[in-house]
Amino acid sequence: MPLLQLGMQVHRAESLNDSPVFARALADIASKHLADYSTGAIGPTSTQMALRCPGCTNATCGQQKNYFAKAGL
Repeated sequence: MPLLQLGMQVHRAESLNDSPVFARALADIASKHLADYSTGAIGPTSTQMALRCPGCTNATCGQQKNYFAKAGL
């Protein structure tokens, strides 16, 4: 049964994905990362990739974080 027949109105928020400003911001971030990586200023992934949950002691989680933080190298 359609929602309007039930007395409900549902509205979907606009997505950032179709915003030219958002797309340009993502492109700028990616471009800067690639430029910094090519000069050796940073590693292949964000430093946040290696972060773990506070108090995490899961060995598998730690191994995965290390693997992805080094971009599989």
